[in-house]
Amino acid sequence: HMDGKELFRLTARHFNGFVEALLERAGWRRDDVDLVVPHQASPFALAHMARQTGFAPQKLVDISARFGNQIAASMPFALDVARRDGRVASGMKLLFLGTSAGVSFGGMALEV
Repeated sequence: HMDGKELFRLTARHFNGFVEALLERAGWRRDDVDLVVPHQASPFALAHMARQTGFAPQKLVDISARFGNQIAASMPFALDVARRDGRVASGMKLLFLGTSAGVSFGGMALEV
């Protein structure tokens, strides 16, 4: 049994702190991030993550409305879409952010 509402509340309480710690470990400020490649379970969850973390919508790779939930493939798929759309260039700082039921958080700061 999964309590989706409680998982959402738990994520809302702790995810921003996770993002802050990830940026600190990378030595980046929020404004240093050129592009955010998030896990995308739904357009609603993506919009909430954007509001919560404060990243501008134009910095997000949003594939959820167009392609639906890609489950574990959402981040590599979103990166490929961004690359094909010309949104990824050498020297850019990309932030990969993911969550999973259970709740676990994952992230990677990558300079390409």
